Amino acid sequence: MRRARLLSITADRLFDHLMSHPELTPDQIDDLARKWFAEALRDEEDFRLSAQSGKALYVWPRAGEDPVDADLELLSELEADYREAIACNQFSKVARDVECLLGEAGRSAEPGSDVYKRLCLALLRANIELFRISKARRVGDYSLEPIDPLFRRQSASVSSMMPEPGDQRAKSLPLGDVLEAYEVAQVRDGKWQPTTRRNAIGKLRLFVETLDGKPIDTVTRDDIRGWREVLEEGERSNNTIRHHFKVVAALFNWAKQEGKATIDNPTVGLMPPADAPKRDAFSADELRRLFHSPLYTGHWRADRRERPGSVLVKDYKYWFPLISLHTGMRVEEIAKLRVADVRMEDGVWCFDILKSKTKAGERLVPIHPRLIDLGFLEHVKAIKHERLWPELKPNSEGSHSHRFAVWFPGYLRMIGLEREGVVFHSFRHTFVSRLEEAGVDTARIGRIVGHKINGITAGTYGGKLFTPSKRLECFKDLDFGVDLTHLMGR
Repeated sequence: MRRARLLSITADRLFDHLMSHPELTPDQIDDLARKWFAEALRDEEDFRLSAQSGKALYVWPRAGEDPVDADLELLSELEADYREAIACNQFSKVARDVECLLGEAGRSAEPGSDVYKRLCLALLRANIELFRISKARRVGDYSLEPIDPLFRRQSASVSSMMPEPGDQRAKSLPLGDVLEAYEVAQVRDGKWQPTTRRNAIGKLRLFVETLDGKPIDTVTRDDIRGWREVLEEGERSNNTIRHHFKVVAALFNWAKQEGKATIDNPTVGLMPPADAPKRDAFSADELRRLFHSPLYTGHWRADRRERPGSVLVKDYKYWFPLISLHTGMRVEEIAKLRVADVRMEDGVWCFDILKSKTKAGERLVPIHPRLIDLGFLEHVKAIKHERLWPELKPNSEGSHSHRFAVWFPGYLRMIGLEREGVVFHSFRHTFVSRLEEAGVDTARIGRIVGHKINGITAGTYGGKLFTPSKRLECFKDLDFGVDLTHLMGR
């Protein structure tokens, strides 16, 4: 235990040391990979100790299959997959871990740069060693040591280092403190009128929350890109996102001018164009890959859903994509649902959308039969709370979907779904596209998904005439291009 604490302390000092250098050297990249490997081994051991005796650790065994054999087969497959990834220079499997390591070290690296590729390669090698050692430990053999030279005798290489003290970036003011000082100064100097203050402060608080209030001098351009993705997932227009950028850019400019920060404005050049963002429907292959990913087939832990395992948590992360694909609902509409909003109307189970982005969005949305077959109503009955997703709290802007919007883009990247224009809103595009292909007219689609419709047609299909049962008839037989039979009964 003492050795583990020592390794953790020296590794943390190593991070401070790394932060004092403008560009990662090959040796520093190797040290980051060694730190990741040491932590992964510890996490693996903690998970092994908490697992249920006599059960498979990482996978659901086939009928009659020995649980140990099932685990060994999965670990061997993973080891082979990561070796193939090295052979093909496919780095998406470790992209999320690379981003986390760089972020913790206060660094950034453009995908495709030598630094980024070197770190990806090192983490692919670390995973191969992790899977190889995990196989040995799964059968009780703790004598196996790393054979990859990068990780051999790791403890000596890490603990013997004499890192220099870190620079002052990590000790700079937290974003929340900078925001407080900025608000006071803007009001004191007469630059913010009440309306300006009201409009700006919510956007700034959202930015601070998204970056977890990190020290201002450690904010990177990758942090800004991640924040931009969160804004896009919230279905904001590009013009609205640009306004968020202008408000945050003003904060950074002020902070440097007033000596609250030393970094240059990290938002420069990252503001989206004024035209509408590109949002595409999912392809059938992309849907298959998503719904056959560990989020739906079994993951390692609730906080590591990109890695295969025997855990299957059916919370908001599990249900949001399924609901949006089968109903076309917006992410915030799903996030705000109460248990009472799932009710029977006209002999059909529906979502009662009481508050939406627009007045037209307030509607009854029939629940697709496949959602019921997947166990959604049982999930609703099991919730002992007014809200359907009680773990989702509103952020400073009142958004209940913020936590999911921060997580989902990263998960798509981790499973290799990185095509431009593919975001959560793509489920809504997919739903609409499939209804159009099925010959459902635009007015009826508009009523189902909550689009504003003008003219006589809207009146014909509006109100009580277009009942929930008639709405359900429009899409109840659609499978949206993806087979989900593997999720039934799980």
